[in-house]
Amino acid sequence: IHNNAENLAKNVLGKEEDYGKIDHILFVAERSKNSFVKKFPLLSKKTAVIKNVLPQENILRAGNEKCREAEMLFKDKNTLNIVSVGRISKQKAFERIIEVVPKLSRKVNWVIIGDGEDYNLLVSKVKDLKLDKVIHFIGSRKNPFSYVKNADVYVLTSLYESQPMVIMEALTLGIPVISTNFASATEMLSGVKYGMICENSSSGILNAIEEITTERLKEMKAATQEFIYDNDYIIRQIMELIEAKS
Repeated sequence: IHNNAENLAKNVLGKEEDYGKIDHILFVAERSKNSFVKKFPLLSKKTAVIKNVLPQENILRAGNEKCREAEMLFKDKNTLNIVSVGRISKQKAFERIIEVVPKLSRKVNWVIIGDGEDYNLLVSKVKDLKLDKVIHFIGSRKNPFSYVKNADVYVLTSLYESQPMVIMEALTLGIPVISTNFASATEMLSGVKYGMICENSSSGILNAIEEITTERLKEMKAATQEFIYDNDYIIRQIMELIEAKS
């Protein structure tokens, strides 16, 4: 399960009697497991947290692919080049970007990759406010990693996430992360040098971007080398569940 129970509609979350037929109910974050157990306390013994596998070799290979569009979008090295990736929907809160950018005192260039129900609305807002030279909603791309690799910083604007893979993907590519504050982001970025957590609001994002100096960004980028993700441990956890049942 990749979300918190309180964020899911009843027909999506499912029924207790259906889960009762299952041997194991797995979550990618502690917060997601806890919210599920709060909803279905009798199922607590069936629950466990096992993180997503992160295909780092594939991500690195894709990130190193040449992409003319990415190079052009991020060609100005005298600006802060920001990238965000995700479904253009309420949960991702990309409308905050449109609120933040006009208030910034520094020069930025922000590329957003993804499609979704709010895409046309946000593109129209950007054009109406004449921000289309600074904010670029470019739709989905087969290989978003080449765009992430060309940016200076990844900014996650979401209201909530379970285990935000985009954070780990950016760090794998050596790109530091600014994220809004929610439980799983805190699990991943609290106390590390390669990430920054800000208040979960437009003003929080604004303040974080204003505060991050060129020197701090260099330090964060260098610290991404410290990011380690243990896929073998995750696979062992899954194999142990399977072997215990066989």
